[in-house]
Amino acid sequence: MRLNKIVPATIALAQIGWAGGSIAQAPAVAPTGSTGSSIKPMYAPGARKGPPKETMHRNLQQMPANIPVPIPPDAKFVTGYQSQYAGAKAMTYVRMYTENPPAKLVDWYRQNLQAYGWSPKEKPATKAGMLPTLTGTKGTVFCNINFEGPIGHLGKTTALMITFNEPR
Repeated sequence: MRLNKIVPATIALAQIGWAGGSIAQAPAVAPTGSTGSSIKPMYAPGARKGPPKETMHRNLQQMPANIPVPIPPDAKFVTGYQSQYAGAKAMTYVRMYTENPPAKLVDWYRQNLQAYGWSPKEKPATKAGMLPTLTGTKGTVFCNINFEGPIGHLGKTTALMITFNEPR
């Protein structure tokens, strides 16, 4: 490369410093722009404390007895776990299969969540062919219900994933 053809990016690299093949750390806060505001740092020194610490994890072999969410009569337990992170409520995740068509299952939950004392909300599907996500609160318990279907080689099975936290 000829010296009179140095591109602006090369000049910028030279200005922030090139040492041993790595770029020196840029300042945590960008300079003030023309609008008078500054850009907040994403990773300021000392801001990261590391990943959350899991204090309990237990794989489930069967449906937990304390599940506070209505379960369709034909639902079959597939897998699940309970876990807890430091400073957070314990949570439970269960995955089940049912032979109910997805739309029928979503309607069943729309009716039954409220009948079981939940305050339900619905997040509509974001793409055609996808299913909504239902959430609910009941006192200090929060639940999240996701649907996936049809699945399986015959396309007659709907997967149902339920997550809920333990009350405090």
